[in-house]
Amino acid sequence: MDFDDLDNEEETAKQAEEEKKAAEKAAAEAAAAKRREEAERIAEERKAAAKEPEKAPAPSPTPTPAPASTPSPAVPAAEEEDLWEVVGGVDKGGIMVREGESTTSTQTADRLSTGAIVVQLELKGDRLHYKLKSGTGPAEGWVSTRLKGNDLVIPVVGENGPKRRPPPWKVVKQPQISYQEMTEIASKNDPGDYYGMKFPYTKDMIVQMGPEWLTQAFHKSGVLPRDNAVTKISDAKEFVGGGAGLKCTFTVEYKKDAPYLHKKLFAKLPHKPGGSDRYYVSCMWNHDRPEIVFNIFLQEVVPFRVPKFYFGDISAATTNFVLITEALDWAEKGKKEFQPGEIEPAYDKYKDWELPDGGPMYYTACCRALGKMAAYHKQKRLHPKVDEMFPMPDPVPQIPPLPGMDDLTRKQTSAKADQLIRFVARPHFDTAKSWDALNANLRRRSVFDYQGEMHCFLSGAETANPHDYVGLTHNNLQIDNAFFWRNEKDEVEVGLLDWGILNCGPLAGSVQGCISGASTEVLLEHRDAFLEAFASSYEQNGGPSLDRERFKKMSNLLMLQWCVTVISNVAQVLKFTKAQEWQDIKDWMDPRLLDRFQTRAHTTQFKESLLQNGDSLTLHITRVQVQASGFAFAAILGDGSVVTWGSALHGGDSSAVQDQLKNVQQIQASDTAFAAVLGDGSVVTWGSAFDGGDSSAVQDQLKNVQQIQASGSAFAAILGDGSVVTWGSAVHGSDSSAVQDQLKNVQQIHASASSFAAILGDGSVVSWGDATNGGDSSAVQDQLTNVKQINAAANPFGGAFAAILGDGSVVTWGKSAYGGDSSDVQDQLKNVKQIQTSHAAFAAILGNGSVVTWGSAAAGGDSSAVQEQLTNVNLIKDTGDSFGGAFAAILGDGSVVTWGNAAYGGDSSAVQDQLKNVQQIQASRFAFAAILGDGSVVTWGRAAYGGDSSAVQDQLKNVQQIQASYEAFAAILGDGSIVTWGNSAHGGDSSTVQDLLKPP
Repeated sequence: MDFDDLDNEEETAKQAEEEKKAAEKAAAEAAAAKRREEAERIAEERKAAAKEPEKAPAPSPTPTPAPASTPSPAVPAAEEEDLWEVVGGVDKGGIMVREGESTTSTQTADRLSTGAIVVQLELKGDRLHYKLKSGTGPAEGWVSTRLKGNDLVIPVVGENGPKRRPPPWKVVKQPQISYQEMTEIASKNDPGDYYGMKFPYTKDMIVQMGPEWLTQAFHKSGVLPRDNAVTKISDAKEFVGGGAGLKCTFTVEYKKDAPYLHKKLFAKLPHKPGGSDRYYVSCMWNHDRPEIVFNIFLQEVVPFRVPKFYFGDISAATTNFVLITEALDWAEKGKKEFQPGEIEPAYDKYKDWELPDGGPMYYTACCRALGKMAAYHKQKRLHPKVDEMFPMPDPVPQIPPLPGMDDLTRKQTSAKADQLIRFVARPHFDTAKSWDALNANLRRRSVFDYQGEMHCFLSGAETANPHDYVGLTHNNLQIDNAFFWRNEKDEVEVGLLDWGILNCGPLAGSVQGCISGASTEVLLEHRDAFLEAFASSYEQNGGPSLDRERFKKMSNLLMLQWCVTVISNVAQVLKFTKAQEWQDIKDWMDPRLLDRFQTRAHTTQFKESLLQNGDSLTLHITRVQVQASGFAFAAILGDGSVVTWGSALHGGDSSAVQDQLKNVQQIQASDTAFAAVLGDGSVVTWGSAFDGGDSSAVQDQLKNVQQIQASGSAFAAILGDGSVVTWGSAVHGSDSSAVQDQLKNVQQIHASASSFAAILGDGSVVSWGDATNGGDSSAVQDQLTNVKQINAAANPFGGAFAAILGDGSVVTWGKSAYGGDSSDVQDQLKNVKQIQTSHAAFAAILGNGSVVTWGSAAAGGDSSAVQEQLTNVNLIKDTGDSFGGAFAAILGDGSVVTWGNAAYGGDSSAVQDQLKNVQQIQASRFAFAAILGDGSVVTWGRAAYGGDSSAVQDQLKNVQQIQASYEAFAAILGDGSIVTWGNSAHGGDSSTVQDLLKPP
């Protein structure tokens, strides 16, 4: 071959290569045109499929078109398909398809054509399982999305941009970081926990890492198509707003502008390390991670508008984080009239005079949004892993007696109260008329010592389904954590910001977190409407129906808690506005108060809580409490006095100590005696001296009493220092001398008929009393570690205990025939949530809502006849005496299942059709009484002992609570009055004291 031939061959090869490239280019252009046509067709199909009713326009954050509004929950839009487009394989007629996820699985005969559109069935890493929508190739298979850094298939870009595909969810544990380590640890730049790339966590770092990092980040999060890029960052400005962290805004430019891309962006960043703000927010409170988790995984599925997410991540190792979203286009401050869709000015917390209507429309809109999100959570319409992201607490079925405040905390709290007293003694607070009321509440043990019980009530305790009142929603939706616009009807719509304290908790708390920022005047006039806005939205969007009266009581309790917890905030105020500055601050509009966020927020809380505490709002908190011995009742009235009735010899006559029964906080009862704890921590007793009605032998020891428990004939009191004082019948546990040196740091005490068991602070147990009936736990002592709860079978002929450990297992001891031996069911006792006892049997509710029983079959220890019905059980109550007993279980749907001895209420067939929407059940020895959702009562069991309430049925309306003696019931109505029925010798007749029991 000569050189001319070689030149010709090279020229021919070159020409062939150019022709190949031209062919590839033409094919690519044709494919691109086809893709555009297909994308347009799909967009039109989606619009037609949605069939969504016309809505008010969502506000546009920039001059670009606004994102599509969220579908109405009542008429959900058709779910959009995840579509991908094949862009690889231009020179090969398409891309390779395999039959399985593995890249070594069988290859299909045909390729998937370039330009084909496929529907995602599942996505695992870089492997896509698809179904063919248009184009040619296998109808279904697996393909790689990328190969050697090049895209093979890409998400279809619709009119709102690419559909984001969040990274796989994973649980990340926050390591313990000390305050001293904070500065050094936060100086590191570790990769984020979710996207796995390093990120900027200051404004300067955003600028320094520049357009290249933003491009990579936006590609990683999926908001920016891979053929686009950020080309420039400018106008970065840092500012401080609120207390959650630092903020900045900046402007970007893109290689290709698009309507769905915002140029003005907002970044949320951590506090600078080295100060207490950073340590508390990032480590102690862990407010940063919920914000990031929400924006990565939940932002696109919540039923209201939130700013568009661009990138966010957090590092558990360093506590650094970054969140980048669109910057909202707020109207100018002071503007009062708006076009539909126009975002109103950024309103500040505790400046409600800036709101056009003073607040009612805005708080109502917020409450509706909170209810809607809670309903979505209940319907499982959020992320499939949301329960791992934000776990639900265990159900709280009952309100147990809990220890009060310890001595050290009480002293610290008292000092804070004194500090607040001194601070508010300033002319511009002008709250002297309400100070006496607040001061009284600050000093009352009923406020500080009942925080645990209040939390149980707020968590739905003693309702048919406690979790109806608990869920996931925004817990800090104050005015400054929202943005507002008007719809075409000039109604206020709301979008939500700042998700740092997103968690599962009492739903009433989320409403309180919103409306506590309202002025006193607005709150007093509109609070009921705010509560109804939440409850009705919750129900209309698929959540359960809430008892409105109970929900209002929850709000009352939260208001009271708020009023007394503000005492902790004086130090925060003085941190930002020094003590010397307060010498010449004369009014609320002083810039040193008004323009400093922390100062304004906390001092406004002082003022509002003082005013609200003096108002009738908190008077709704006081309610009658009733306790029963075996033969009598004792009622604590709203003024702290006591009324008793029933058998005089067994505690029904308290006349001998009536002048001492003032400011009573709690009452406990043995079989025939009562013990009352007063506000100063002392104790007054009456009734049968043998059963503990005479405490004179230990009276000088009964100081600073926090809690009392009773066996059949003895009492045990926990003091403020965690020690224990006992009195009553020695054979029933009043003699604790043998274990007195062990009774330290006692948290709870539980009792059978003749023994006691105390849970210590380290989770161990100390028992005493009748050794054969549970007073001796030595046989299982090494198993009694990390004990969370104890229940006791209290039979006069024998007793037993069952302890739930931290891992959900159960340890039992005491008389075997009465439940002290659970070996036959031990392998079933796993993940136990609560235990209920009759006099001789136990019933355990497991985490899955099923029930395991053991003990005397005659007392309900055998539930085999109804085992298939015992599903989704929320609460169990029991009847029983020495010879038999029964159980009644409330299911999740409000129905009731009973078993055990029919003579003790184990057969409810006569009233089964009435037992619907049951909220609570109470039991005497021989009968049951159920409170329904409408406040009425259904009874069954032995008629003479409370099973027949027909004589008072017309009075049993709006019943809130029921207590029982051995053979009678007492119901507390919503107005504080009391209705009784059953054996008159056991308190079933309260006619002689009805005048005293009438509410004021």
